[in-house]
Amino acid sequence: MTITCDKCNNEFESRISSRKINNEVSVFFIRCPHCKAEYPSYYENDQFRQHTAKIRKLRTDYNKEKNVSKRVKIWEEIEQLTNTNRKISNELKEVFKNVL
Repeated sequence: MTITCDKCNNEFESRISSRKINNEVSVFFIRCPHCKAEYPSYYENDQFRQHTAKIRKLRTDYNKEKNVSKRVKIWEEIEQLTNTNRKISNELKEVFKNVL
């Protein structure tokens, strides 16, 4: 996907990079190759990573499941974990907003 840097107006293909902020938190971001400006995409900690692994497993279970009511329950759990991850990332973004 092509994006435009807010600082130098350079157009470039987005590529996600990551950096550990501390022993528990990582930030994923896009960096302009021209001016090196960094734009955070999301933050993750151990709980976020555990949820992400569980979501992957649940998606596999969802795709294999034939029973509609079981699929609905699996999908609801996926949505709940996804929403929790959004909250975690937003909270971490607020805490570490001055790091990038």
